[in-house]
Amino acid sequence: MTEGTKGLRPVRLWEAWGAALARSSEDLEAVLAGQSPQITAQRPATRLRFGLRRTGEGGQLVFELRVDFGGAPRAEVNLDGTVHRQNGIIGEGSSERASVTFGGKYVEFLLVHESVPRLMDAVYSRSTFMPQLPELLDVARIVTLETAVDVTLGAAQRIYFERRGHKDEEPSFERMGFALTDKRGALVTPEDVASWEARYGPNGAWPSGVAWRRDDGAVIDGTEVTFGANARRLFR
Repeated sequence: MTEGTKGLRPVRLWEAWGAALARSSEDLEAVLAGQSPQITAQRPATRLRFGLRRTGEGGQLVFELRVDFGGAPRAEVNLDGTVHRQNGIIGEGSSERASVTFGGKYVEFLLVHESVPRLMDAVYSRSTFMPQLPELLDVARIVTLETAVDVTLGAAQRIYFERRGHKDEEPSFERMGFALTDKRGALVTPEDVASWEARYGPNGAWPSGVAWRRDDGAVIDGTEVTFGANARRLFR
């Protein structure tokens, strides 16, 4: 990642919000204070989610932020000194544009930068607030990074990736401490794999519930990695 791509605003916001969350994960009001965009409301925040993704077509780099509140928030979003209280698009027609959406009990902010080269692997490696799986980068490219915290459900993170050609990912997963198990947690044996491939071919989808799991709760399911006991509920 070059110095220029490090300075892209979606990257800077991802890193700034991640650092704030790492400092004050148990106090959402402290996380919201002093961040850009600055989000204020008359109701307490109950959940914070944000992520960074790069789309293939046009190389769009997208930072997404959502704050949920315990009731109708009457929220305001201050971006670069301008206060927004209703849905709107900022910078339409330029290489970088933003949007603000006010829901019944939430606020969403979206920032898009056009024509960005591949950089998500480098962003992930720099994101010290995300669990690191260095060997994942040997067999996959990062597409999306997400993190969330909820006052009741706790914290979680999610990574989406795309496979690098036909590289064998299983040895890398095993070296990172993952084991292939069924939904009950029972190990999937080589005999199980051979039987399944004989029936459905080497590219057949795994049975429901089969995934790569680690003792700390991390799960690799298809092209998604989740961390946190309540990740599914936080990111639904």
